[in-house]
Amino acid sequence: MNVPGYTTQSLLMMHGAIANALAVDDNTPAGQDKPFMVRTFPDWKLQADEIEAELTKRGVSYTKIGL
Repeated sequence: MNVPGYTTQSLLMMHGAIANALAVDDNTPAGQDKPFMVRTFPDWKLQADEIEAELTKRGVSYTKIGL
C-alpha cells in the first residue's frame, strides 16, 4: 500500500476503521462470531503500523491502536 500517497484525511479514516473494527470484534461476546475477524489476518497490524508511522511523520495527533 502506498501509504505516503494518501491524504491525511484518508489515513485517519483508514486508521479509525481498523480501530473500530478491532473494538467491535473485541467486544463481541465469547461464543459469537467476530463480525470483522480482524485479528485472523496477520497483516492488519503491519498496515496499522504503516499508517501510524505516516501520521506521526506528518505531525498528526491520533490514538495509537493497541494490540
